[in-house]
Amino acid sequence: MDSNFSPSQPPPSPSPLKPVNTTTAPTPTATPTTPTSSGSLYHLCRSVLDKLSTIDGMQMYLEQDTTSDPLSKLTKICRQGFPLCTLYNALKPVKPLSVDSDPNLNALNSCKANVYHFIVACIRDLSIPEEDMFTISDLFQDDTTGFVKVVNTINKLLLLLENRGIITVRSSNRNSDNSDPNPKNTRDKVVLELLETERKYVQDMEILQNYMRELQTQKIVSADTIHYLFGNLNALVDFQRRFLIQLEEIAEKSPEEQRIGHLFIMMEESFSVYEPYCANYYSAQDLVVQETPRLQKLAEILNPIYELPSMLIKPVQRICKYPLLLQELLKSTDKTWPHYQETQASVDAIKRVTEKVNETQRQHENVQKVQELKKRLDDWKEIRIDGYGNLMLQDKLIISTNATESNERDLHVFFFEKALLFCKESKGNNLLPKSNTLSINKKKRRGSLVPKYVFYTSNMADMNSKCCKNGVWCLVVDLKNSELEQISLKFRNEEQLKLWTCTLTKAIQKAIDVANENDQLLAVGRPYHNVPGMNLSPLPRSNSSLTTNSALSTSPPSLLNCSYYPASPPPSHPSSPTSSSRVSSTSTSSTTWHRHDVASTPRLNDIAMTTGAAPPSPGAIKIKLNFNDGIYVIVTNHEITFFELMEKVDKKIRLVANLKSTDLLRLKYQDEDCDFITINSDDDVQMAFESRGIHNTVNLFVSL
Repeated sequence: MDSNFSPSQPPPSPSPLKPVNTTTAPTPTATPTTPTSSGSLYHLCRSVLDKLSTIDGMQMYLEQDTTSDPLSKLTKICRQGFPLCTLYNALKPVKPLSVDSDPNLNALNSCKANVYHFIVACIRDLSIPEEDMFTISDLFQDDTTGFVKVVNTINKLLLLLENRGIITVRSSNRNSDNSDPNPKNTRDKVVLELLETERKYVQDMEILQNYMRELQTQKIVSADTIHYLFGNLNALVDFQRRFLIQLEEIAEKSPEEQRIGHLFIMMEESFSVYEPYCANYYSAQDLVVQETPRLQKLAEILNPIYELPSMLIKPVQRICKYPLLLQELLKSTDKTWPHYQETQASVDAIKRVTEKVNETQRQHENVQKVQELKKRLDDWKEIRIDGYGNLMLQDKLIISTNATESNERDLHVFFFEKALLFCKESKGNNLLPKSNTLSINKKKRRGSLVPKYVFYTSNMADMNSKCCKNGVWCLVVDLKNSELEQISLKFRNEEQLKLWTCTLTKAIQKAIDVANENDQLLAVGRPYHNVPGMNLSPLPRSNSSLTTNSALSTSPPSLLNCSYYPASPPPSHPSSPTSSSRVSSTSTSSTTWHRHDVASTPRLNDIAMTTGAAPPSPGAIKIKLNFNDGIYVIVTNHEITFFELMEKVDKKIRLVANLKSTDLLRLKYQDEDCDFITINSDDDVQMAFESRGIHNTVNLFVSL
C-alpha cells in the first residue's frame, strides 16, 4: 500500500466527457450514469450480487449483510473497499492489490484507500476509460446516480471474468422481470401496470437527466438556464430510483403479502420532491420556447420543439397518475386481506401529496401574478399590496354594489389573505410613450389597472350565495364600517362560487380570531375596566393640556428612561426607502402637523400603574392615535406587524370619522429630531415603539 496516500486525495482526474456524437441519438445505455441492463437498477444490483457470489473469497463479504434490498447490500459491500480489491485480484493481475488494512488509517479512510487503489488499477492496468470509471465520492455520497457508475464498472470486471472463463455464471430463475405476463385477475393487472409504467418512467427521467448533463458539458446554455429548466431533477430521479427498487421487491411477493400501500404511506413525506419541480414546470416550458435556437444543437438527443416538452411534463403526469392507480388497486383488493387497511390509507396519503403539489404550484403562480399586478397597477404605491398577505384567488368578475344591478361592471378581483382588491382595466393607457426614434409604430402593453375598491376581510360581516337568473351564481357579501353596505360577485358556475365562498369563509374567520385576540389584549391593557369606580372617562382635551416633547425632555432622566420592560432593539437595517432616508415629512406633506403629546390630568388607571398595583402586560402597548382634533386609543402587542397595525387603525378611525372606502390612511410617528416619519414597514413600527413612555404608551399621527 502506498504510504503517501491521503484519504482526501482524489483518484486521477478524469478527462472531460467527450461530445455526444450527434449522428445517432444516444440511448439510456450510452452513458456511465445509466443502468446498462434492460431491467431496473434493482435487477442490475441483484444480478451483480449473484455473480460476485461465484468469486473465491467474496462469500464472506456477502454473508456479512443480511439486507434484502440489493442496492443497499451492494453499496455496503463496495464501501468496505476490500471486496473491490478481491474482485480485481480475481483477474489474476501481475500486481495484485493488498487487502490488508493500514494501521495508520481509521476504518473509513482505510476503506477509501482500498477504493482509490482499485480505481487506479482499473484505469492503469485494465485500460478502462477514465470517463467510465466512478470516483470515491460517487461511491460514498448518498445518491443513486453516482452509484450507477459503480455498478457499471463492476459489471465490466465481471464480464472480463466470464470471458476468461474464471467464473461461470449460473442461470438464475430470477430474471429481470418477475412480473407475470399473464396476470390472473384485475389486481395483478393493476400491479403489473404500476410496475411497468414505473420502470418506463424512471428510464425516461434518466434520459432527461443525461440530456441535462450534455447541456452542462457542452456549455450550450448557462448554468442558470439549466437550473430554471430542470429544477431539482437530480433529486427527483434519485428518489424515483429508490422508490422503484422497493416497489420491485414488494411486487415479487405473493399478492396477499404485497404491502404496496405501506410503501406509499412511508414515502409520503419524500414525495415532497415533486413540489418544487411541478411549481417550476410552466416557467420551464416557457423557457424551452425561448431557448429553442440554442437547444437545437442537441436536437438529435431530444428535439426541443416536441420531445423535450413531452419529457419535462412526465413528472407532473406521473404524480397525478398515482391516485388513480391506488384507487384501482384498492377496488381490486380483497377486504379480508391483512394489508387492506394500508392500501386504503395509501389512497388518502397520495391525495395529500397531490394536494400539496397543487398548492405549491398555485402559490408559485400567484407570486408571479402579484408581480404582474404591480406592473399593471396605476398608482399602486397607494395600495399596500405587500401588506395584504398572499394572493389566494384572482379572476375577472361581474361586480355590483348595494344590491343594485344597474351599476354592474366587469372588474378584476384579487383576493388576498387580508383584503379584496377590485380593479378596473384602463383601456386608454395601453400605449407606451413613443421613443425618440423615427418609428411610427406604437408599442402596446396589457391594459393598466386602476384600483376601485379595497375591502379588508375584517370588515366583512356575512355572506350569502344564490343562483341568479340566466344560470349565474352570485355571492353577496355584507360589509361593515364602510360606505357600501353590500357587494355582489357573480360567477360563471357553481364550482367557482364554492371555491371563492370556502376561501373567503376561512379568511373572514381568521380575521375574527385576530380581532378576538386583540380584544383580549385590550382587556389586559385595562385591568380596572368594569370595576366599580374605576371606569371614569378621560378628561376632555384642552389647549392648556398640550405640550411638546421638548418639555418632556426636561424631566428627570429616572422618569424618562424607566420602564417595566426593556424597549425593543432597533432594526439592524432599514427595510424601506422611507425608513432608511428618514426624510422629514414636514417639508413634503400638505398637512401642517402639530405636536399633541398629552400631559393632562392623570387617570386612575395611570396612577395604579405607577404605584405598581397592576404592572402592564409585557406584550401590551397603548397607542394614542392623533387624528384631526381627537385622540383615539387602541391597545396591541409590541410584536404587531405593519399590516395588522394599519388594519386596527383603519378599523378604529373609519368607525368614528365616517370615511369613504376609497380613503387611504397614513400613519406617522415623531422621532427624536421632531421630524414626522411615515410608517411603511414592520421595522418602522418597531422604531415608532421606541418612543413609548413609562406606561408603554405611544403617540402616532393619522392623516388621509
